[in-house]
Formats: sequence, C-alpha cells, structure tokens
Amino acid sequence: MKSLRNFLIASMGTFLAMIHVSAKAQFVEVPTVVVKAFDVKFPDAKEVNWQHNIGKPEVKFKNDNKDYWARFTNKGVWEASEIKTTMEELPAEVQDGFHKSKYTEWPIKDIKKVEKPEGVTYKLNISKGTLSSRTLVFSDKGKLLKD
Repeated sequence: MKSLRNFLIASMGTFLAMIHVSAKAQFVEVPTVVVKAFDVKFPDAKEVNWQHNIGKPEVKFKNDNKDYWARFTNKGVWEASEIKTTMEELPAEVQDGFHKSKYTEWPIKDIKKVEKPEGVTYKLNISKGTLSSRTLVFSDKGKLLKD
C-alpha cells in the first residue's frame, strides 16, 4: 500500500513537471500585429526565435552581434528589451555606482541593459561563492535601485 502511494505521488509529480515544461515551450502563433511591431522596432534583427510566456509574445534574437530579448503585448505594444552587454560598455555613472557599492568585490556573472518605455536600467548578476548571488539594478545615472 505504501509503495503504491509513493508510486502515485512520484507519477503525479512527473506529470505536473511535464505540463509545466510543455506549457512554457509550447509554440503559439504570434499575432501579425506583434511581428510587424517587432520588425519596426528591430529592423536588423537576426536569428529570431519567438516564444510565448503566459500569453505575452517574447522573442530572442541577435542585433549588432549582441544577444537581445524583447516582450510585446498581444496587441503589438513593446513592453521591454534586454541586451547582454559588458562592463566596458556600461555608462561611466553605472560603473562608478557599482564600484562604490558594497558589492564591488563580488564577481559579475552577467550584465544586461534593460530598456522599457519608462527608461533604461542596468542589471548586474553577481555571485560570491555558490550560495550567495544577487541581481543589482542600477539607474542610467548609477543609482543602485535594487540589490
């Protein structure tokens, strides 16, 4: 009886995990209005790969040899973009803000420029060892907004 219960619990867990993975990976046709909005905003995009995340079209692509990610509404309204970047490409104010923060000794794992209609921020993923990691968010003026 106990082994049957364990089998049923394991089976249910596997089933739920498969549903979660397939829901994220399932491709739904991107509305034409979204594709047109994307083409206008990013006319030089290459290696375009569309996905849906909870009904919002997301796209990964390359532009100017950089990795991009963008999200639109189903009506074609651009919501956000992220561009992988390097420390050298950050504005001097953001570099200065990081170097003046208490995290200046933490190794940087990943940097992204985040563009939204309301403005630009920069996300720095940092990690100190295997158990301590953070995502720092800086304004374009170098102010630490989130740690």
